Amino acid sequence: MPTTRFSFGRLNLIAEYEDKEQFLLKGLKTDKLLTVRGHQWGYFEVERMDLLGGMLAGYLVKLRAVQPEEVVDLRTHGLALTDVENRVIAKSRFYMHIVTGLIAYQIVSGHIYGDLFRRYFAKLFVEGYGDFFVNADIQAVEERTKFLETLATYERVRQVTIKLHPSNPSFAPTYRRVDERLKKLQVKGYREIYSAERGEGLAVGDDEEIRSKVVMAEDGYGEARAKGMRAGHEQTISTLENPMSTQAETQGRTMRQVLDQLLDMFESLIGRGRQ
Repeated sequence: MPTTRFSFGRLNLIAEYEDKEQFLLKGLKTDKLLTVRGHQWGYFEVERMDLLGGMLAGYLVKLRAVQPEEVVDLRTHGLALTDVENRVIAKSRFYMHIVTGLIAYQIVSGHIYGDLFRRYFAKLFVEGYGDFFVNADIQAVEERTKFLETLATYERVRQVTIKLHPSNPSFAPTYRRVDERLKKLQVKGYREIYSAERGEGLAVGDDEEIRSKVVMAEDGYGEARAKGMRAGHEQTISTLENPMSTQAETQGRTMRQVLDQLLDMFESLIGRGRQ
């Protein structure tokens, strides 16, 4: 049975709400569609599942409002074109853990790749609220320490950029001090840049504060990006490039049957958030 890849990210919200579950459900059950380059995007078949304290599942669907399709005319044995309305071009299953905002999303080859899913899913959510004091984005969740391990192979690190959001809820003792400070200052978004123009470059590998901020970004609360020299070439790396992923069988499977295959990864990432 063929499998398909699911990547993992985290939905970060900047909004005022009393009940997160109801806030998410209202945004995901919007009947609005996002129009991009002749295609429309929408959420469909959104449902709640009573697992891990509450999950939301559904499809992000790419469709075309009207598309000509070639058909046969059995009376004349000729060929003709007819307009098909709301034709599904591609659909990506998604599963979201309500409390942590962790989300698994299906990669659909040739149609819905990771960055595109993250961008349009978040934009459609904001659109569903009429862009009214709601901001949302999805950051990739990466394997911990992978960014710093890769950075350690650079001959020189010229620049490190870190962008963070406060967590919701609060987890991970590794970056708790950074997270609590952002919340105390009521920061919605944070960005810092470390640069070294000359010499051997930045010595970031042993700096505990930078390490804690990178781990926070790897957990899906922002992005860490670095530029430097590796194997004699200028290279750039980012925590968004290689999100954690797993394979699952989807053909002929219900939403619950697919989720059952993803539960181990969800449980691992939820547990990681407390370490």
